Order: sequence, then C-alpha cells, then structure tokens
Amino acid sequence: MAHVLVAIDGSRLSFRCLEVGRRIAGDRGHLSIIHAADEDSTVKETAHLQREIVSKCEEFALPKDRHDVTILEQKDTSFGFGMPLDKRLCAYVNKKMPTCFVMGIFGKSGPSAFSKGSKTDHAIRNSRAAVVVVKPNSTVPEIYEESTIVVGVRGTASMDAKLIAQCTFLLSGKKDKIILYHCHRDDVSPEEDEKIAKSNKALCKMLKDKKINFEFVQEDKEPLVPVTTHILKFAEQNQADTLVIGVDGMKNYRDGKRLLGSVTDKITTKYRGTVCLVRDRSGTQN
Repeated sequence: MAHVLVAIDGSRLSFRCLEVGRRIAGDRGHLSIIHAADEDSTVKETAHLQREIVSKCEEFALPKDRHDVTILEQKDTSFGFGMPLDKRLCAYVNKKMPTCFVMGIFGKSGPSAFSKGSKTDHAIRNSRAAVVVVKPNSTVPEIYEESTIVVGVRGTASMDAKLIAQCTFLLSGKKDKIILYHCHRDDVSPEEDEKIAKSNKALCKMLKDKKINFEFVQEDKEPLVPVTTHILKFAEQNQADTLVIGVDGMKNYRDGKRLLGSVTDKITTKYRGTVCLVRDRSGTQN
C-alpha cells in the first residue's frame, strides 16, 4: 500500500500534483498533503488553501481515514526551524519516509530560468524517498485507464533490481504496464556485455514472477547520439505517462556519492511528462 506525500503551494501545477498523487494512491493507498508556509504566506491565504485542499479531497471521494493535511508553519520547530523552505520540506519528507514525494517542477513563482525550481532541485538531490516530478503537460489517466510507465534500466543487476522494486508503487491501476528500456552501447567489453544481458534477463524474470505487466525493449545506441536523447525519444514515442530513472549516475554510485548523474538531470528537465526519480534508501546528503 503506497503512502503518497504531495507538496501543495496553491499554484495550478501543485493541484496537478494532487491529481497525480491521487492516481498513485489508487484504491488502497494513503494520501498525505503538506503545505509549507513561507515568509510571504498570510494566515488568510493558508486557511483558504486548506479549504481548497479539503474540497479537492472530497472531489476525489477520498475517505477521511485515507488522507491527511499538514500545514507546516514558518514558526514550526519540529522540522528545521529557521532553515530555508526547501530544507524544511526535505527534513519533513525524510522523517516521514513516504513511498514517494510528489511535487511540481516549479512552484508558485513560476518557471525558472534553470528549468526546475530550487526546492524541486533540493528535494531530488536530498530526499530519501522516490521523488515524482510533475510538469504542466503531465497526463493523469483515470484509475481504470491504462498508464504507461517507461523505466530506463542500465544493465546493472543490483541497481536495476532496486530501481524496479521502488517504482512498482506507480502501478495503481489494473491495466498499468511497465516498459523496461535499455540503450545498448557498443563500447563495452564482451565480458561486460554478457553481464548486462544476464542482468536484463534476471530483471524480466523477476517481473514475470511477480505477475507484473511489462515489456522489455533494447535499442542500440546510435553513434554521436547521447543516451539521454535515446531515452527521451523512446518515452515520447510510447507516450509514457511516467518516465522512471535512477537518481545516482553509475560512476557516482560506485564512488559512494549521492549525486545526480548527468543523464538523470537532463531527463528531469527535458521530458515533458511526469518523471519519477528513484534512489536506494541507504543514504543521502544532509
């Protein structure tokens, strides 16, 4: 049962996040909604937003025992009193440890010159939970409609198994399906190539054993075409409602660092739909 945490700031996009969160929660999950007041928030604005959130939950026909609303006040000492809003939000997420944290690519201040807002960027880099980044063009299928989830796999057994294990919460509808996509590079050794093939085969067996609706697609990387371009093109061609990618780049992962890989960073900003960023929960930056 998924525990979905959604950040709301009153913007149109944040209410889109609420719709995405409701879809992920499905028929059995729990939806937690948080509004972290900033220095510009007034008591009146916060109260109005809370009424809007309650109204939206009633519209979703969510039972009272399957959702809750938290207003994180500026003066609240529980989660980083005196810290910037992005750090307070992340402290809250890492203490509650939901299945996923849903937030918009930008907040009420609108699009950033850097493509994603600072709060989103901080959450992606520091949240222990999976982060679902919602865009203005994100699609939200009804629970009875099919949702297509494309997962970019790397051909590394331990990393891909963790990636899949932590993104199955997205399968909230009976018709939902996962498409595993692997961009095969020609600059790997025969030994490494054999390891990748075994890893992909084991991954498919794992999903088959779990009776998960999936498809595996492997494409050869074209010369001079970045892996990012291949992944984005494939996701767009398959009209993926959600594109899933690991947060840690392979080199960073092997070096024990908790950083975004360049492919991950580019996909987060360039894919027009929802992006789900998954990392193992063994550690994170402060």
